[in-house]
Amino acid sequence: MAKNTLDPPLPDARPMTICHVISGDLWAGAECQAAMLLGELRNDSTVDVSAITFNPGRLTDELNSMGIPVTRLDEKKSGALELTRAIRNQIRQSQFDILHAHGYKEHILASFANLRLETRASIFRTLHGMPEPCSGVANLKHNLYLLLENWALRTATDRVVVVSQDMQDRLSSKPWANKMTYIPNGIARDKIAPAKSPGEIRDELGVNNGDFLVGTAGRLVEVKRLDRFLQVAKEVGDAIPEARFVIAGDGPLRADLEEKARHLGIEKRISFLGTRDDIYDVLNTLDLFLMTSDHEGLPMVVLECVALRVPMLLPAVGGIPEVLGVDSPSLYRTNNPEEIAQLVLRCNKTDRETLSANVTRTSADKFSATTCAQQYCDLYVQCCGQQ
Repeated sequence: MAKNTLDPPLPDARPMTICHVISGDLWAGAECQAAMLLGELRNDSTVDVSAITFNPGRLTDELNSMGIPVTRLDEKKSGALELTRAIRNQIRQSQFDILHAHGYKEHILASFANLRLETRASIFRTLHGMPEPCSGVANLKHNLYLLLENWALRTATDRVVVVSQDMQDRLSSKPWANKMTYIPNGIARDKIAPAKSPGEIRDELGVNNGDFLVGTAGRLVEVKRLDRFLQVAKEVGDAIPEARFVIAGDGPLRADLEEKARHLGIEKRISFLGTRDDIYDVLNTLDLFLMTSDHEGLPMVVLECVALRVPMLLPAVGGIPEVLGVDSPSLYRTNNPEEIAQLVLRCNKTDRETLSANVTRTSADKFSATTCAQQYCDLYVQCCGQQ
């Protein structure tokens, strides 16, 4: 990445030590963005980056492969108190300048771990999206986490980063809004390239070359409204016999969604792919990427589809219009599955080049991993300079 434009450090000045704290239980947008960011920051001589993860998995593996030091804690064997103590010990041993959290659980634990230390780290929190709805007992637990995180944001946090202008506007009345900075997500476009041809992937998925393939990717959670995706699939499938559908990703709602697909009678048309290491290949194979979320921050998968020139149909929510432009024909403004299905059917009648042109007009610089990392690095410098 480009070197910081500020005056270079003195020869005897040490780099800023930045430790990112992220669960790593899934490989989704936040994990992908954290890996991209750390991959860029490791090339900057003004920072010394490391990470603490709570789970084994792709994020930990990706960071290890880049040579980034990772301390892996095990949240399945350790309670909140043990995790907090372990983070506190890491702060004491490594004397971090900044502890940068990427999730509410990580943020709360890091904030408690940092309390009353003789040499405390500055706490950063990146909000990758708005609070997500839950139901039942999970909702009670979620509300408790929100209360604790609001405490941390008000009293224990030095900087808050939001990934979209939409989020910044929505959160502008919060008591901690003066700590907030907008830094959009970024991707390394040169690293986003399919390894296999669409024909090879279709063969693996059991999809014919002439089939109209519609897919999506993300965590299988309520805010993604994949129940709506399935309803759209039902409508489209009734109109186009050769339509096929795929959902890449995993999460707590997978069994419920598979049952709903059976209830709708589309189980033979749709494949639940789980987490894919070859997601670029899968995206590149789609005739249309369809998102049905109630809200988004700034989805990494949208930036990836832009880089791959994959035709998209997306809800005009969160930071998505900031990527494509508010008047993009790839955006829709309805929650009605039948109306969304009609838009999908219209896409089926439009050639791929025309659809692709709708999603490739975004600024390559604004949403690049290099620009994103430089903005974070500038914020780190600003924060450390004020201590």
